[in-house]
Amino acid sequence: MAAPRHVPTPALQKKFYKSTRRKQSDRWVTGRPGEQKSVLQRNSGFGNQGPDQGYALKIVQYFRDKVYLTSSEEWSDAAEAAVIVGLKRASLFGRAPSRYDLEAAFCIWGFFDPEPDSDLVELRFEKLRNVGATHNYLLRRAIADSVPPEALREELEKIQENYDGGWQSMIDISIFQKAEIL
Repeated sequence: MAAPRHVPTPALQKKFYKSTRRKQSDRWVTGRPGEQKSVLQRNSGFGNQGPDQGYALKIVQYFRDKVYLTSSEEWSDAAEAAVIVGLKRASLFGRAPSRYDLEAAFCIWGFFDPEPDSDLVELRFEKLRNVGATHNYLLRRAIADSVPPEALREELEKIQENYDGGWQSMIDISIFQKAEIL
């Protein structure tokens, strides 16, 4: 705002501006209650979260007509198992789930095979039954842990070749036995 005309002002005014820069500090202090104050060791049972995991629930619906189920299996169980394993595959790559992750999961569990091995069908019936309807965290962890990361890091074509060569190399049944002890 301009000064009134009756107020005398010098012809040249010196302007001094105060610096608003903050001092840079190398110190980092945890001030919020939710921050971790130390690095925790990686505990088993927590998994690896990835971005946008809910998107897998939308993608899985596109496979409904492509999956072969026996008369004793339900779509919700097959879909839930595929989502669990597909999310593990996506998180191993550090990205959101894609169609290929769920396709790999369906392939590993033999849901694309019109005539799967009878042992695999029995395993699916025992272990995946009602997984879509229950909220059993340990069972879901066992399903995710039963497929080793080495098998999930392969390309989709290689996963299909491994399934054709024998599904036993892609699913570790001993994980389910350990989960029953818990």
